[in-house]
Amino acid sequence: MFLEEDFWSTWIQSIPVLELSRGRRFRPELKEAFFEYLGLSRHAKVLDVGCGPGTFTRYLARYVEPPGLIWGVDKDRVFVDYARRKAEEEGISGYVKYAVADALALPFDEGTFDAVMSYTLIEHVPDPEALVREMIRVCEPGGTVSVMGVLAVEPKFKPPQDSLDRRIEELFRKLQRAIEPLKEKHHVGRGLPIERVPELFDRLGLKEIRISGFYTPFCIDDARYPREERERMLLEEFTKPIEDFVLKLLKAFPDRFREGSPACAEAEELLRLIWVRHKRRLRELRAGVKRWEIQENPSLIVSGRK
Repeated sequence: MFLEEDFWSTWIQSIPVLELSRGRRFRPELKEAFFEYLGLSRHAKVLDVGCGPGTFTRYLARYVEPPGLIWGVDKDRVFVDYARRKAEEEGISGYVKYAVADALALPFDEGTFDAVMSYTLIEHVPDPEALVREMIRVCEPGGTVSVMGVLAVEPKFKPPQDSLDRRIEELFRKLQRAIEPLKEKHHVGRGLPIERVPELFDRLGLKEIRISGFYTPFCIDDARYPREERERMLLEEFTKPIEDFVLKLLKAFPDRFREGSPACAEAEELLRLIWVRHKRRLRELRAGVKRWEIQENPSLIVSGRK
């Protein structure tokens, strides 16, 4: 079906989706803010715990100078393999290294790094306190420990859904129930909310605790995206992830989605409808029709000094 260590990239967020969303959040113009909020310098040795496909570690690696070095670790082997390949392709492998590792048992000596951080991780680990203790352990005295997370914000304006959008959403929610036991087993979304991190830092003895943040709203109609880029985002972020999810369900749970069953019929209907919607939205993009649907996902950064 799938390997346990590849659970996240298989079922929760794929590499293309993470690369697109994190690429938008970690914009070049925010570089100075990140270095300040995370207590970084161009010569620092930095660890990113739960680095995913390496989007942020590669971002930081473009700005470090010798002897600066960025390390990224993740439990998902697919993410780590991809991150290594991308670093080689971008010519920055001398500044960024990767390893497969459990966030609760980091393979580094005490005090190895000047700064240790994580992004959208603490809300998914079974023992948030153990995670932060481990981050503190591998941080040098006087170094900075930072936890970043996304705040859930309901958009103030959302274009009304038509019957096609509503049916797609209904079918997708129903099919997602098939992996609820897996999500519970892997503690997805059941960890510590980012808003609770400051009190955890305080309890564990971190000093000079600071709360910062960054806000990078996204709208596919934003003028900074050329039409070709909008079409790519429409395919890779709004259509392909659903198709990939359904196809993996059909393969992973053949008994539940056997041919002729109601569940299989719903899966096939969803596959058909997402491409109907995709073609419609593609026509809209090419005709210059705007929806102005804004995704609002502010990120909070909590940092403390060891």
